[in-house]
Amino acid sequence: MGGAFDSIPTSMMYTLFFLLGEWVTPDFETYTGIFLCYFQCFLGLIFFGILVGALSDLMSDILEHYVKFRDSLDFSHGRQYYLDKEKMARHILCKNIPTP
Repeated sequence: MGGAFDSIPTSMMYTLFFLLGEWVTPDFETYTGIFLCYFQCFLGLIFFGILVGALSDLMSDILEHYVKFRDSLDFSHGRQYYLDKEKMARHILCKNIPTP
């Protein structure tokens, strides 16, 4: 493994394959093995970016709906009015949940 951990990119490449359970020495004897490793890392970054983008878009939609709901609440009634409505909803929808 001479020179495998001389630079940060090379160390990251070898560490990736160690974590995946591959035997890395035969993979890096040719330029095609090195290209394959970089290509797999690039695909992993793309898929991770797509996943993070989808989750953040979903969270922004959820937060946007929550803000609209919160802004639509009418606070002209007292606090007890909302507590009574919550207690009634719990009684109707979830009879097994104890009310406070």
